[in-house]
Amino acid sequence: MKKIFAFVMIIGLMAIALCGTAYAEETGSVVLSVSGLIDDEIVELSHWTNFAEGWEKAVTLATDDDYMDDNGFVRIIVDLKADWEANDKGEFGKSSWKGFQYTTIYVPDDARITINMNGHTIDRGLTEWEWNGEVICIGDDADVIINNGTIKGGFSGNGAGGIHIYDGADVTLNDVTLCNNRVDDDYGMAIGLFGGATLTMNGGSISDNLSYVTTPGAYGGGVYINDAKATFKGVTFENNQGVNFSTYGAAVFVDDGTLVMEECKVIGNGLVGENGDEIYAGAYSIIDVLTGSNVTIKNTTFSSNGYAKEALVAHNTLRYTTVIRAVASFLTMEETCDFSDNNQVFLLTSEAAILTVRDTDFTGNDSLAFFGQCASSFGSTFTECKFSYNEPMLNLSSTFKFLLNNVNITFVDCDFGDATFSNRNAATFVDSNANPKDPASIFGEGSLSMVVALIALIVSVASILVNRSYKKGLIPSTTGDQKNEKE
Repeated sequence: MKKIFAFVMIIGLMAIALCGTAYAEETGSVVLSVSGLIDDEIVELSHWTNFAEGWEKAVTLATDDDYMDDNGFVRIIVDLKADWEANDKGEFGKSSWKGFQYTTIYVPDDARITINMNGHTIDRGLTEWEWNGEVICIGDDADVIINNGTIKGGFSGNGAGGIHIYDGADVTLNDVTLCNNRVDDDYGMAIGLFGGATLTMNGGSISDNLSYVTTPGAYGGGVYINDAKATFKGVTFENNQGVNFSTYGAAVFVDDGTLVMEECKVIGNGLVGENGDEIYAGAYSIIDVLTGSNVTIKNTTFSSNGYAKEALVAHNTLRYTTVIRAVASFLTMEETCDFSDNNQVFLLTSEAAILTVRDTDFTGNDSLAFFGQCASSFGSTFTECKFSYNEPMLNLSSTFKFLLNNVNITFVDCDFGDATFSNRNAATFVDSNANPKDPASIFGEGSLSMVVALIALIVSVASILVNRSYKKGLIPSTTGDQKNEKE
């Protein structure tokens, strides 16, 4: 009898094991709950001991218009009760289910969902890139709010490492950390948003994200914005890096989009270093603003970014580096922005861009001040800014230098310390402590380095356009199965 009983027990245990999901551990404890929101009232619907099944239920309800309307729900709410980790294959769920796209956590088109992470972590744990290797993918026109947690471990080859946001989606992140996400030959280590999508991020951080590229030029170390709008308030961007090759926009890259940064910290991005076999390359730019974009930065700190005691040499071409680069775009900086201890060749570069900069300190940097070209028909203005106490760069004797080429620029009530100008006559000074010493010619000390740098600037812009044209062919379509097919 005991042998029979033991045999029955073994069979029972085997059956339980076989019935368990491959995507989440069945512990008997609730790991996820699903609720509906009616105005300000939350109605609990179900509790789950399995992440994949609970998430599938949530998105099924959120995309059932009849169910939502009949019950008066304005959105579905998902509460995490534990950390959600992918299995050892990096899979969160079944790709055939509505809530998963190639085993990525997927929010379907038009869904209205809030994810309360409650301090927990969603970790995909990928160590090699995968197609659709992001942690969360958000479909067209979805309305998503994510609160209080950490999103990590994505490694994608098509569009974003942490959160991939498709056309027209509206996403809000509150106190969310995106860290240790990666891309391979693609855009947006932490977040990529496209085609009219809107992102609002309040608090939290974007940090320790990496891009791996096999050809020069990665775009959007922390965030990549293409024809979309992003607003960051109180967000820290820290230690976002390119591996093997340098990154354009180690913190943020915006192309024909809108970016607002307020009370943010941009710290230690785009440095040079090694971690095992990984070699971190210095960034070409920390914030990169490309054609047609509109950027507003308020009360934000830029410190300890970049590595360019001398101009970086990459692929036998002398490269210029910059903290913020603006190309044929609009850039407004105000309400006490601060640049300190940065090690890029330039703090700002303007290529046919319109800059409006007020109450900003550019002090204590190992950088030249400003490079501007081809903007004479537009005009830029610096008001109540400080440019002083900076260390020499590129073997120049002057401690801070403005390189102006066919630029219409006005300085109002600015403090220059002992800065000099390559073309004093290109600037207009109004009530500034600007009786600079004799204009410092670009063909003075360090002339060879600067001439080569200017030539390289033109070459680099051309290479960016070629690279981006090639890369755009890799961005997936946003309709049907084409979202997931590489051309």
